[in-house]
Amino acid sequence: MRGRALLVLWWLAIAAVTALSLLPAPVIAAVDPFGAALDKVLHGGAYFVLALLPGLLYAQRRSRLAAAAAMILLGGLIEALQILAPGRAAEWLDLLADTAGAVCGWVVAELFLLSAWKGNP
Repeated sequence: MRGRALLVLWWLAIAAVTALSLLPAPVIAAVDPFGAALDKVLHGGAYFVLALLPGLLYAQRRSRLAAAAAMILLGGLIEALQILAPGRAAEWLDLLADTAGAVCGWVVAELFLLSAWKGNP
């Protein structure tokens, strides 16, 4: 049951990130000193979760790594599609933040599973 719940949560997270990334951009206040930095934190956090969930779901390391790589590719695809969304623009720094978040999510999942395995020899 835990695996099914994680799988459903992962797909819901993918859908939410995709939808929120491709909807027309909301109007942002003209003066927002944290806007760019907060945007990168949100990108990194979203892709951290997108890579962490399958990292906890799949038993084989190759599957976990493939899922994390797929989330990085999803980030690239979304960035490319943002050219078509009103008020959106593709940014290399967004893709870098997506990649960093996905790598961190994968690493945290690996460390969690390693510590759980060592705790249960």
